[in-house]
Amino acid sequence: MPSPQKKRVKVSISTPVAIPFSVNIANIPKDDTAMTRGLSPTLPSKIKSNLMHYWQKETAAERAEHCRREFDKAWKISEEHRKIAEEEKKAAKEASLASSQERSKRHYDKMREKKIEEGWVPACGNFSNYKKRLNGIDDTRWPWRSSDIAREVKKLNAKAFEKLAEQVVGRWIDRKATTETGKLVWTEVTLKNIAAGNWLGGHTTRFSILVSYPDLQKEIEDTLESMRDVRVTLTMITIRAIMISLMECSAPELFTVSHYGSTFKCSESFVRKFLCNVMGWSERRVTKCAQKLPEDYKEILTNAFLREAHIIHDYAIPPELHVNTDQTQVVYQQGTNKTWTKKGVKQVATVGHEEKRAFTLVLSISASGNVLPMQAIYSGGSNRSCPSKDAPMYGEAMQLGIRFLPSKMKTYWSTQDTMRSLVTDILVPYYNDTKARLGLPTSQHSKWKIDCWSVHKSVEFRDWMQENHSNIIVIYVSGGTTGLWQPLDVGIQRPLKLSIKKTSHHDIVSDVMKQLENGTDPKKIQVNTSVGVLRDRSVGWIVNAIRDVSDKEFVKKAWELCCIDNLNTSQASLTSADALAQLRSLLETNPTFHKELTKGSHDSRDSGIEELPFSDIIDDDSDVSVMVIQKLLVGDKGIGNTFALQDDRSIT
Repeated sequence: MPSPQKKRVKVSISTPVAIPFSVNIANIPKDDTAMTRGLSPTLPSKIKSNLMHYWQKETAAERAEHCRREFDKAWKISEEHRKIAEEEKKAAKEASLASSQERSKRHYDKMREKKIEEGWVPACGNFSNYKKRLNGIDDTRWPWRSSDIAREVKKLNAKAFEKLAEQVVGRWIDRKATTETGKLVWTEVTLKNIAAGNWLGGHTTRFSILVSYPDLQKEIEDTLESMRDVRVTLTMITIRAIMISLMECSAPELFTVSHYGSTFKCSESFVRKFLCNVMGWSERRVTKCAQKLPEDYKEILTNAFLREAHIIHDYAIPPELHVNTDQTQVVYQQGTNKTWTKKGVKQVATVGHEEKRAFTLVLSISASGNVLPMQAIYSGGSNRSCPSKDAPMYGEAMQLGIRFLPSKMKTYWSTQDTMRSLVTDILVPYYNDTKARLGLPTSQHSKWKIDCWSVHKSVEFRDWMQENHSNIIVIYVSGGTTGLWQPLDVGIQRPLKLSIKKTSHHDIVSDVMKQLENGTDPKKIQVNTSVGVLRDRSVGWIVNAIRDVSDKEFVKKAWELCCIDNLNTSQASLTSADALAQLRSLLETNPTFHKELTKGSHDSRDSGIEELPFSDIIDDDSDVSVMVIQKLLVGDKGIGNTFALQDDRSIT
């Protein structure tokens, strides 16, 4: 068969041809083989190459690779579409399931409420079947099981009854009576505890009053957390003030309703339980060793009593001229050596913790029950370091004769200058006015009792007293015994600091309430703890403290509480027949001490223990008012049996 002849195409170059693709010039052959294919030798080599590539036959390997690439591309697109479809199907299924569950829950709750209204009792099963079997027995006679009770109460409040076990509930049930009567019967002890409003033992199931106010509780938690995050020192006073302010703003009825047999007061014990149990916080505090009594303190105090009795007898000093002075440290932020934070936190950082922000308050009382004007010493070099004249209650402070002085040092401790100012401006005017009122001569001797601090017993101060005020007999409380023999330490300091604490708490509540009334977000509440603000507030603290402790019977009781055996520092005991009898027999019982007294030495025996500038009085976390403490100390029976004073002068 003759081979078909190839048809040749004749190309005319007279007309320009536009080739729409690019040609690699490097691939154009240099020979004239194109002429054998009917191409004009004058045709550009670029066009010739592209035409050759167009008519070139594709190999099998190239075809397979091309198919593979096309398949991979199609498979990838298909996978993407499949994943999108699966996600849409899954989302639709979840939405349908959630909607179905929500409808089921609404239906279940509706049916449960309807059944309860009809008399159905939870966890007792279907009573209609029981009625058929028991010939219509009364539903209420069918007793509950302890496991059913425990399960149902956890449904009511899972958090409060989290640890309630069925064994505990079983101990509350009278099994014998339940079996005999066929009814659920509680034991007599359980019924008495319920009637008294007490919890039934084991893990307490009494829940907080804030359980019924979840929004308020969340607001309190968020506010405290936000303040903790910015490292504000959260003391008990600050936290309690914030909680009371938020409660009064959001739910004032909390303080009027009866809760477990008593009216809610947001006491410190409630705040402490709330912080520990609800927020999971704990309190960090600084501890230090307490000062110990000398081993022979009884002998030291007995001799001190006889020395004071001897001076009063020899110089005929009335109780109005028998004065005790002591200084105490008042911290601007009560309890700044401790703060509340989350349990388990190893590093507790607060703002201003390293600063010593406090002032010294110098108190003086007489054995007749009078409270002398106080002296307040602030750290600084001028009067600008003292409270401003615009401070609240500043005018009342001036009427009470309070003296505000700068220490002119970096500390706020008493100095030689402040002690001399105390004697000149407070002590001597009081002695002179009292002598004039009692009709005594100006030469009448007075007695001044202070502790053995370094400034008090320094030679410089004692020489100054002897030179300028020789008719004031200075008696020193032996070192290490101020907790037993100094009236201010024994009976006045704790109530005074409690009063200051209460006033400080009131200031914080007022500050927070003012911010809330102005529309401040509770999370953005700021408690102003700047030195200037707290220093001005301290004026009101001192004024209110003077009012709280200015009770003659209360002050005289403080002198009586300084006792050893049957002897005490009150005027009645120092001038008693027993005291005079011991003085007369002193030559035989203790000739060395008798010789010391007859020589006119008024200095107490040096125990070798130097007193610190401030007594270590622990912060009182109790909710007992100053009035209750006063009535207990003076023996007032008007408070009933609610409180009792123990032998160590603690209140229970």
